[in-house]
Amino acid sequence: MKKVKDFMTKEVVTVTRSTPILEAMKIFSEHHYGGLPVVDEENRILGIVTKKELLMMFIPDYFDLLGDLSYIEDFGLLKAEVLPELNQLLVIDDIMIRKPVTATEDMPLLAAASVMAHHHLNILPVVRDDKVVGIISQMDICRAVYRVEKKK
Repeated sequence: MKKVKDFMTKEVVTVTRSTPILEAMKIFSEHHYGGLPVVDEENRILGIVTKKELLMMFIPDYFDLLGDLSYIEDFGLLKAEVLPELNQLLVIDDIMIRKPVTATEDMPLLAAASVMAHHHLNILPVVRDDKVVGIISQMDICRAVYRVEKKK
């Protein structure tokens, strides 16, 4: 049986609760990560932040009720000159998802896929004793199922 530990990424880039929002945005822009686990000093999982949380800072809550926002041409708030001020004011703790859904190393791969589908997630932090030891993505699972090698 295929297990999460055999296909997860073991070198995980993490952030802390005090990481500035702009620093997280730079990590996302330089890598193809689906999310960043938020950890404490001892690498214990505290939460997760995805690109969605970074974008949702600019979208008022009532837009959630509307669903598709593609018809809106200009949000007004999303201006480059706003970002430096936000970086001083907001940190990951302000936007992270607390109590994230996680996987374990010995979880069957298709069980992890099922958890992702059920919770509408693209990635799962992999934990052992509440400490982050890896991350598994939908693409990792697809590669395993379809036997496609990961590019190095």
